[in-house]
Amino acid sequence: MQTAAVLAVLLIDWRTKQAFAVPVLMWAVMAASLVELYRLAAVSKPYTLWGLLSLTALAVGPWVNHLGVVGELEWAAATLIACLAGLFLLDWSQGGLERGLESMAVPLLGVLYLWGCLSFVARIEVLPGAGVAGVALLFAVAKGSDIAAYYVGTRLGRHRLAPRVSPKKSVEGAVGAFAASLLIAAVVARLFHIALSPVQALLFGAGVGLAAQAGDLAESLLKRKLRCKDSAQLLPGFGGVLDIADSLAGSAPVAYVIFRLLG
Repeated sequence: MQTAAVLAVLLIDWRTKQAFAVPVLMWAVMAASLVELYRLAAVSKPYTLWGLLSLTALAVGPWVNHLGVVGELEWAAATLIACLAGLFLLDWSQGGLERGLESMAVPLLGVLYLWGCLSFVARIEVLPGAGVAGVALLFAVAKGSDIAAYYVGTRLGRHRLAPRVSPKKSVEGAVGAFAASLLIAAVVARLFHIALSPVQALLFGAGVGLAAQAGDLAESLLKRKLRCKDSAQLLPGFGGVLDIADSLAGSAPVAYVIFRLLG
């Protein structure tokens, strides 16, 4: 289901030559992930509404920039200041003075983590030399690594990778995920005629593959702190939207930097 949705979105932007469907998809992923994170952390509805409004305001930055109203960086800075001011007022109105810093820290962390990482997917789409094909390459490597780690680890896993963070992740699964990242990057880059040499494609696969695993571990650490296993049960074995997006959150900024350096 998720693969079909991603392919449909990529096809829309490829056919229309407009960066529209991918940003909308990423906003939906960020919003759904934020709601799941807030539910796990028992964040109340007023703070959830603040988070969704803040995330949406930040996510429209590329469109504001495209319209020539103001630059994306200036929009992000002004929006963050406004969101912080709104959070202080909300916390004060909700009796936050009587509670610890976590009443503000968790809502703010959710917005900064998801927007700060996943917004790079939309930025990759408008990069010269990347475009829709670059987004497809990112998705393929990140999620291919995720799937390889799961199946190799399930069947061959013997040595724990980070038992205190995620007891089920194994060294064998991590090695399988890294190998899959290299193979997928080489094949997809050639298949979609992306402007990467074979060596550059392998470097992309290595960097994005490692970052995807780091993102997965980071989300596992977050869930460990919240004392839960999966953020939801959207897909058996993979959890909710937040569980599915974790590797993408870790790898999207790295993929953007690699495209910029190699472009």
